[in-house]
Amino acid sequence: RPVEASEVPAVDADLVPFDGFTAGARDLGLAYAMVGRREQNKVYIERAFRLLQQAAANGAADVQALAYLAEFYRDRGDDAHALPLYEKVWQMDPSQYAAAAALGAYHMQRGDLENAIQFWQQALAISPGLPLTRMNLAVAQMRAGHADEARENLRQALEFNPTLQEARDLLGKIVK
Repeated sequence: RPVEASEVPAVDADLVPFDGFTAGARDLGLAYAMVGRREQNKVYIERAFRLLQQAAANGAADVQALAYLAEFYRDRGDDAHALPLYEKVWQMDPSQYAAAAALGAYHMQRGDLENAIQFWQQALAISPGLPLTRMNLAVAQMRAGHADEARENLRQALEFNPTLQEARDLLGKIVK
């Protein structure tokens, strides 16, 4: 709800449902996640994490809730919880490019270049405007011996973001 200019809510103010509505752990968790991410509010992100954990424990296993929960676990460095959630999100909805990108990163960490490449290609097929995913794909392609494909992905990354110096540097290394 809009607030008067003089009414600045506290950084830890509670989010509340509109009058006449109730919100469970899943709905409140998603609300806190969205606002917390947008405003970089650590208090809200922590509330979102706890509420989404509760919702998942109670069987709320929808794609949106699980995707945020996976991201929160990943941000905490808890890959043991994040990875299976990303896999479940991808299984439930293979249009979730963020899950595909994350799964590509996990496969790359394990040294599984072919699966990393496959997941990043799927993420880019869904959402081609992801220059960092293109860069990750190019690195995996270079390591797998596919220099031509890596060059093309770096060129496309630079089309989306011409100021991406890392892509320029990497492209310079491949061309040489």
